[in-house]
Amino acid sequence: MIILSNIYSFLNTYFENEVLVNTVSNVKYDSIGSFKQTIYPLVNVELLTIPTDAESNLLTFEFGITSVTERDFDKTVKNTKLIGKDNKIDNLNAMHYVLQKFLTKISRSNNEHNISIDGSTEMTPIEDGFSTGLDGFTFEVTISVPNTIPIC
Repeated sequence: MIILSNIYSFLNTYFENEVLVNTVSNVKYDSIGSFKQTIYPLVNVELLTIPTDAESNLLTFEFGITSVTERDFDKTVKNTKLIGKDNKIDNLNAMHYVLQKFLTKISRSNNEHNISIDGSTEMTPIEDGFSTGLDGFTFEVTISVPNTIPIC
């Protein structure tokens, strides 16, 4: 199905060109953070559902998109009331920026495959996740494209 290949290529290329992202993956959500060669920040694009209505003029695909980066801990002793002494807030801020920029840019621009965003869920924060200390956000997005599959 060339349409699905075009969507994956479009999404992967978009995030590969994002300066705040070092790695793009297409694995199941549970596998995020399990590859030792990963250089963070990482964006994972996972296909969740595909359309089955061949009569429709638009095909809609559901993707889960997750953006995470490693948490760093400051081990120096400081006189502060702040618990944690890590970069969790910075991580959440940067990963939210990556995903919000994606939604805003794709919603407001045209592209060669007429890929558009029909809707998205709220972003769910990830704090110290995937047993490797990753922070970021995940959400689901509905992407639609014109149905160019001939019926004959």
